[in-house]
Amino acid sequence: MLSIIDKPIIRRALTRRIESQPGLYLLDIKIVGHRKKITVDLVIHIDDWFSANAGFDLDPEFELSSVINEADNIIESCKEGRREMGVKPLYLKPGTVTPFTRAKSSTGRGRHLRGNQI
Repeated sequence: MLSIIDKPIIRRALTRRIESQPGLYLLDIKIVGHRKKITVDLVIHIDDWFSANAGFDLDPEFELSSVINEADNIIESCKEGRREMGVKPLYLKPGTVTPFTRAKSSTGRGRHLRGNQI
């Protein structure tokens, strides 16, 4: 069972699951513990075109599978939003520079964005 003290595990699971999809980038993750629930809020950038806010609540003690299920639901919502907006997935060649290209993890700046900061 996980709890609020396992914020890094929640953050890592969400980052790996959502950013594994082409065109989805996590800009911000806020995890706040309350007395009877844990609130998770996300800001996701989709295909360098638009941003989406998403969030969900967890029980004070939860399984990692519930975080993964919520991430899958958010991914499906992003895909549906992409279809409704008429935006095709943006597949970039390695080395292409955009305002949202991530720095190499070997530089020590893996969590920071290059270019325009949002």
